[in-house]
Amino acid sequence: MWRQAWSTWTGKAKYTPGSLRHFFASTALANGVPIREVSRWLGHRSIKATVDIYGHLVPEA
Repeated sequence: MWRQAWSTWTGKAKYTPGSLRHFFASTALANGVPIREVSRWLGHRSIKATVDIYGHLVPEA
């Protein structure tokens, strides 16, 4: 049932799990969460992956 609800919601809102993940990471960084912590939360193998994707949001990165 939750899968159908998720599909209905994401279909109407045009959100995907990837876009929600990006929103989460971007919001965390904008609110001062260290990029190393965001990297850990996202499960990236190295901080380099996080910096490559989100580094433009953190000037000191």
